[in-house]
Amino acid sequence: MLFNKPSERSSDGKVGLLERMKKALGATKDRLVARIESVLAAETEINDAVLEDLEGILLGADVGVRATTRIMDEIRQQRKKQLIHSSGDVRSAIRQQLLAILETRPTPPRAQPLAAPQVWMVVGVNGTGKRPRLASSLPAWRKQGRTCWYAHQIHSALLPSSSWPSGPSDPGPT
Repeated sequence: MLFNKPSERSSDGKVGLLERMKKALGATKDRLVARIESVLAAETEINDAVLEDLEGILLGADVGVRATTRIMDEIRQQRKKQLIHSSGDVRSAIRQQLLAILETRPTPPRAQPLAAPQVWMVVGVNGTGKRPRLASSLPAWRKQGRTCWYAHQIHSALLPSSSWPSGPSDPGPT
């Protein structure tokens, strides 16, 4: 039950976002498995050509270069040690590596002490959310050990004279 919706359909009969995402991911997984199965079923021997085809399938499925390299390196090492003899062994090795990758929790990078203070100037169109975006980032930067200051200033020289109120020191447009 996500977002207080007990079923996969809302009260108006539409499928929710989570269910659409599950369906799309399921279809992607099914296509990936089918392509791997087609390569493994076509060959009786696990050779370099089969491994290259598998590598291409993983890269084509957007598994990622790092993950694909990790998976294929492990399969090649197991093959070199003669631990892989059949397509079932390859399936098992791919599954084990994918699970290991998914179970790995990345360690967040530590904030490096800055050699000198940094000053950021953010420029943009009025009303586009510059100030809220910066303000929402401040807690994360402070958690990294940074000291944050936020200053907001509009300088009259940057505005057209017609939009800046006239005052004693600024006669306005002439």
